[in-house]
Amino acid sequence: MATGAARHVLWVPGQLCLDPTSLSGEFPYGGTALGVFSGIVIRTRALHHEITAEEWGRQTVEVIYGGTSFVLTALLRGYDADALAAVSADSAVGAPSGERVVRFRADQGRAGSLLSELVAGTLLFVPLAPVRHPAVLVHDAIPVLGASDDLALSARDEFGVPVTWYGRPDSSNRVADIGRIGDLSL
Repeated sequence: MATGAARHVLWVPGQLCLDPTSLSGEFPYGGTALGVFSGIVIRTRALHHEITAEEWGRQTVEVIYGGTSFVLTALLRGYDADALAAVSADSAVGAPSGERVVRFRADQGRAGSLLSELVAGTLLFVPLAPVRHPAVLVHDAIPVLGASDDLALSARDEFGVPVTWYGRPDSSNRVADIGRIGDLSL
């Protein structure tokens, strides 16, 4: 085991792409590059249940693992058409501009709809230094656009679209992998 050193602390900037077809080659690995994101964060929501012993003053004597959820959040900086198409349950190419229009309609994606049927895919975070830094592969990711956040439309604040991807098990029960891109597999 190596001794801890400040030189081992990592800053891991990177890019996101959707539905890569091969993890060899270069970004976007046969998939779709998803614009410029900032604030990319992984949140694991682990459930644990403590078993305590009453005879020892309710001391914890065991912990039962209750599963872990995998969530990746990020802020889309700007109005990138590919990224918006990849994360929106309902969008289209506008006419005459040709720019992406994100639609919020009552007849598409009604309350109770399964988002996985509207928009989902394989999400890959690729670090700018892929030989040294870890990549993140979410095998079946369901995006939620603007989950519960505000979209800034002002001269004072940068426009950004908050996006949350929920990882769910794929057909092989894989949710996500974190490691060097050469060690990951689709």
